[in-house]
Amino acid sequence: MKKFKTALIVIIAMISFVTVSSLNSTTAQAATWHKGTPKVLRGKWRIKHVSTRVDRLKVTKKRVYLYSSGPFHLKNIKYKKTGAHSYKVRGYEYTYLHAKTTISFKKIKGHKIIKYKGNYPGASWTKYVPR
Repeated sequence: MKKFKTALIVIIAMISFVTVSSLNSTTAQAATWHKGTPKVLRGKWRIKHVSTRVDRLKVTKKRVYLYSSGPFHLKNIKYKKTGAHSYKVRGYEYTYLHAKTTISFKKIKGHKIIKYKGNYPGASWTKYVPR
């Protein structure tokens, strides 16, 4: 009978320990979505090493515009930081797709070059400086 009481006390203690420790555990929070676009991406961009007046990327506070063979416009923008210099931008493309679209940007070499994954997979864009 004494062994039974001891075993019962040990089991109750283990169950209470597991219950208390599970209540105090915290989980890692995923990156949150923010309204607008990151300041680092804002501005006018052009495709690197291509002299064309058509291929332009413009990022404003609330929209993303891509001009190539046809316009690509995102509105109702949200973004989240996915890495040290990487961002995912999600919005509603209202020109052709009429659907939610997500594109990825990665900033390299300070503020001068960004990598873009979307309509131009892996295209490099550089800051546009009008001549």
